[in-house]
Amino acid sequence: MTVLLALLGCSTFGPWQDTGPVDEGGDGVRIVASPAMLDFGTLPVEDAPGAVATLTLYNLGDTVETITGHDEPIGSDAFHVDAPAVLELGPGESIELDVTYAPSTDQTDAAELLIAPSKETVRLSAVATAPALTVAASNIPAVVLGCSGTGGVTLANEGSDPLDIFDARVEGDEYAVVAFPARIEPGQTAAVTLSFAPGGGGNRGTILVLSSNDPLRPEMGVAVSALGYEGAGVTESFRYTPSNPTDLLLVVATGGSMATQLDKAIDALPLFTDALRDANIDYHVAALSGGSTCPSSSPGWADRADTSLQTEGVLERGFLGESGSWDVDLLGLASEALRNADTGGCLDGFRRPEADLHVIVVSDAPSGVDVTGPEGQLDASMEAPAELRVSGLLPTTGTCGSPAPDYAAVAERHNGIVSDLCAPSWTDAFLDFTALPEGRGAVRFPLAEAPVPSTIEVLAEGVSFHAWSWDADTNAILFDGKQVPALGAEITVGYVLAVSCD
Repeated sequence: MTVLLALLGCSTFGPWQDTGPVDEGGDGVRIVASPAMLDFGTLPVEDAPGAVATLTLYNLGDTVETITGHDEPIGSDAFHVDAPAVLELGPGESIELDVTYAPSTDQTDAAELLIAPSKETVRLSAVATAPALTVAASNIPAVVLGCSGTGGVTLANEGSDPLDIFDARVEGDEYAVVAFPARIEPGQTAAVTLSFAPGGGGNRGTILVLSSNDPLRPEMGVAVSALGYEGAGVTESFRYTPSNPTDLLLVVATGGSMATQLDKAIDALPLFTDALRDANIDYHVAALSGGSTCPSSSPGWADRADTSLQTEGVLERGFLGESGSWDVDLLGLASEALRNADTGGCLDGFRRPEADLHVIVVSDAPSGVDVTGPEGQLDASMEAPAELRVSGLLPTTGTCGSPAPDYAAVAERHNGIVSDLCAPSWTDAFLDFTALPEGRGAVRFPLAEAPVPSTIEVLAEGVSFHAWSWDADTNAILFDGKQVPALGAEITVGYVLAVSCD
């Protein structure tokens, strides 16, 4: 909108009128400015660029005068005079000058024009109204990693007109705009609500960008920061052994001279369990004593998700059970138990069709049947698993029982390991049983706790390793890329424990 202010003096000046000042030296300088004050009044900033007033300069003297100062407002720079810096005005001549008022924000302005050589003073004044956006306060609470919180940035309108907020956005992905006010009246405040989910510890900053009708700052960036702090750190480690999921079934003869040997299991089983877990084998494990096709107590089997103590307990019960009619034919015992496993019995759920099966026979005597012939039917009774492996802890030296060449032959045929039952310790034998063949599938390492995903760090032999992914559904680290750690490498997984965000 264009505002034209026509400001007239109280008299009509002409070259014959002697109403202006005359200097005492008699030089005849008679430069007069009319009007002596230009008041633009009050107007919105958006309309102000079109506000123009006219100032007239008269030469009432009898000589040509060189005029300066008429284009140099002293005071506010919101005023501008559209004229050359030096004017020449002959006797009886006059000139009209356009004075423009162009404010940038809500403000009150005043200035003066000191016109030489007559020392005329013209006062300029105006008031501009506009919205003026300022930030009154910022309050984003500290948030623990893995959680999110909300806070606000309080905005104020220190102008004279309503402030309209068109848009509010933030940089990065740790903050998000939840809500922002559409309008703030003059003198009022309102808050932009932000959510904050830190991706790391320490001060976490962003820029809140506001778009509004503030003419001075139509787009304003506001620095926002809040503290992210870490929960407890967790470190887990295992050996990279890409074995297949494996169901391990230990079948133990408990009668006769075996009673004098079983104490060795108490020392070996904890190390056996730790080795399974350290190798990150996806295992199911169960143990049967020679007296029954069903473990003596519940639960009948354990898996990788159970604790070491739970797994040791399942195994120990198998070694401490009573002897019975199945005492010598341990593979027949295993076959019968597996046939009953799918009928809701004590081993229900133990056998997985996609998993390898590793049967470990612990006996001081042969089976008494032809385990490789029609009577044994070993392969059929084991239901054709993905891969069958048979190992034995047998009296190979013959000093603590009768040799068991039948079990040894089955172990050889099914890629197993045979260790000496009569050795002073069974620890080495059980550790050998955990050395499963290299597998077909990806290596999956279940984490013991819920992590903050962004904090997970994986090291292979102490060096940062990046070819992995995190499966949120199973809370496991998955190695399934083209690049994999070296076989047997120590893998360390560190992360920050996710806490309850309630």
